[in-house]
Amino acid sequence: MLHTLFTVTIVPLLQGPAIRTPFTDLLGNLASAQEGNTFCANMEMMMLNCMEQYGYNRGVKMCGGYIADLRECRLNTYERTRVQIMKEERKRQFRDGKRKERYEECPPHL
Repeated sequence: MLHTLFTVTIVPLLQGPAIRTPFTDLLGNLASAQEGNTFCANMEMMMLNCMEQYGYNRGVKMCGGYIADLRECRLNTYERTRVQIMKEERKRQFRDGKRKERYEECPPHL
């Protein structure tokens, strides 16, 4: 599982372009977390440092926590799952009559 996760998500980040062009220089940072959200950038840097220390084959096992954390940071799977569960619970409560309205009214704007 972890090896599959690593090869699907992280390996493209560790490989350079096959042919270097001005477009690859311009768009190369899109696959990296170093631009934008600094929290994911720090996670990616910790994972890359760990992978550099252990190498690819051993790093997949030794750096599994960093790999999983980076994947969660970039994809937000836990957050999305939690929001989906809350939506389903609200829908169930409305259907069972525990709520008068499906959604609460918006608070007044200041």
